[in-house]
Amino acid sequence: MIRRPPRSTLFPYTTLFRSPRCKDVIEWKIKYKKYKPLTVPKKCTKCDQKTILHAYHIICDECSSENNGLCAKCGKNGEDIVPPKPTELELIREKNEFERELKLLPERKRRTVLRHIKKSDGEESPRTILNRLLANSRKNISDSYSDDDSEDDELEEKEK
Repeated sequence: MIRRPPRSTLFPYTTLFRSPRCKDVIEWKIKYKKYKPLTVPKKCTKCDQKTILHAYHIICDECSSENNGLCAKCGKNGEDIVPPKPTELELIREKNEFERELKLLPERKRRTVLRHIKKSDGEESPRTILNRLLANSRKNISDSYSDDDSEDDELEEKEK
């Protein structure tokens, strides 16, 4: 008798970009136990290398991401490609990380970030707002240091 791996080891298809139709087809195959995993790597139609590790794909993950998120199963590109939704665990982890970074900020910057988040009304994620504001503050700090250096250089030149 041939021993097969348990079905729970199937590849989690929510992590890849794919069209809604292809996603539904794969979910149906998994649900009704019609999914047949690959035993050896398959050849990619874009790069002609044996890099496809997932069943029913025609394009490898690298080529799919390089070509603006082509569906790895049907090869279509367009607006019907649905990005994966983050899992609950990922959302909780991201929220905890954001709160931890927010606590590490000085009071003035923290209030600035919270004010910008409130002003955006959900158009922009809190993480992008925080990153944008931190990048701006780092840029301002580096500009102020470069200004100080130029003033020091001018003073040295005058002394000579």
